[in-house]
Amino acid sequence: MRLLNFSLAVCTIVAILFSGAHASAKNPFKGLLSSSKESKEPKKADNLPEQLYEMTLDENLNALKTGKQADKIRDYQKKQALAFKKKGYKTEVMRNGEIVIISIPATDLFVASDSAMIRLADQRLSPFVKLMESPDFYRTILVMNSDNTGSDNYKLSLTKVRVQAVMNWFDAHGANTDYVVPYAVGDKNPITDNNSISHRALNRRLEVYLVPGTAMIDAAKKNNLRL
Repeated sequence: MRLLNFSLAVCTIVAILFSGAHASAKNPFKGLLSSSKESKEPKKADNLPEQLYEMTLDENLNALKTGKQADKIRDYQKKQALAFKKKGYKTEVMRNGEIVIISIPATDLFVASDSAMIRLADQRLSPFVKLMESPDFYRTILVMNSDNTGSDNYKLSLTKVRVQAVMNWFDAHGANTDYVVPYAVGDKNPITDNNSISHRALNRRLEVYLVPGTAMIDAAKKNNLRL
């Protein structure tokens, strides 16, 4: 089981809005944060999963280029998004359809204002376990969001312990989490205002980014990319 670092003293998250809606954040969970804020290509090395934890959200979403396989991957991801939508998930795509984003309300996963998971969480998270079977087929990015209730430290802490709980759930259910990267962003990435109970509920959510990995790109090259 991966142990994540929750020390607020040494792990500060930086979040800004990008592409109108999505946050770019330093990852506080694995190792110390890099002192550089500039995006950089990850080094090709055996410890790639460890390197993913040192990258910002923006960097992880844009690290791999699909090149000539882009059309095949977009078609595959379109089918993947549709499959999740049919199961009742809120889905969208980014990077011209190459990345699928699946949003799960926090109320489907957690007790209110807590990281304790409810029974419905099993149903909502189970479909992702199979997607993690093949190493680096997907780079699964978990982004936990809160509403604006409480202090900045409280909101960041809550999203940290909640995304940790999701990671623990995947570990406990046999998922291969080597290429699963968690981010906690507090209330830095709202999708609506926080002026009502219903709007705050929308902002409290887990976003799961299904990012094509090297195994998906290789499968596309061999015409073996089938849902």
